[in-house]
Parts: sequence; C-alpha cells; structure tokens
Amino acid sequence: MQELLTDGGLMAFCKKASGGETSMSTYNIAVIPGDGTGPEVVAEGIKVLNAVAGPAGLKFDYTYYDLGGERYKRTGETLPESVDR
Repeated sequence: MQELLTDGGLMAFCKKASGGETSMSTYNIAVIPGDGTGPEVVAEGIKVLNAVAGPAGLKFDYTYYDLGGERYKRTGETLPESVDR
C-alpha cells in the first residue's frame, strides 16, 4: 500500500491528472456488498479507497445498498423503491 502513496505511485498520478494541483474532489459511490464473499471483498476495497483518498486529494461519499439473494429471500423484492432513484 505504501508504494501507492509515494511520489512514484498514486500521488504522482493524481498530481499529473490534475495539472499538478491537488484539490479535493468528491465522488459518490454506491456500495453493494451483496452475498457470499462480496461483503468481505467490498470492505477491503473501501479500506483501499479510504487509504488513498486523503493523500490523493479525494473524498468519497458512500451509499450502502442492501441488495442480493439474501435480501430477496427476506423481502421478496429484487430492487426496492428506495434504490430506484
């Protein structure tokens, strides 16, 4: 992970992409962990995003959605109205 945060890694990429400036950019991210190994994999991905966010001048706003087979078994809904925005 540390390699990504050095001048030769993600920081250099972000500086180059932004023309050398590091201003805070905010991104809205829908998080859908799902079932099976999904929740564990998604949790690790969120850790990575959070680790690089500050040094890269990024901010992530996460919206979590309870979707997947287990939810369908509980509720009988595949896509609830609360998600259909």
